[in-house]
Amino acid sequence: MLDAEITTLTTAIAQQLDGNAGYAAIQELPGIGPVLAAVIVAEIGDVRRFAKPGKLCSWAGLTPRHRESDTRVRRGHITSRALGSCGGRCARRSSTSPTGSARRS
Repeated sequence: MLDAEITTLTTAIAQQLDGNAGYAAIQELPGIGPVLAAVIVAEIGDVRRFAKPGKLCSWAGLTPRHRESDTRVRRGHITSRALGSCGGRCARRSSTSPTGSARRS
């Protein structure tokens, strides 16, 4: 019964996002299935609002904190200063959870 519901919802998501270039591109990454791709596409929205890939990564909170003072450079942990509805945390949490990532060999 649960498998049937999952199949139904996965199919509905795929139909809703059919033709979305970003949705198709994200699914090419190892470990990204239709549901996680839908979460990422919904979180990002229109990717053209980011001038460079680095801006998108920074918005999603996937870049380490970087502080510089004269010749001293300190790099810290991944930031959580993301913008948006749940601020990229949804996409970051989804992509790092056991169900959202695949083991790379």
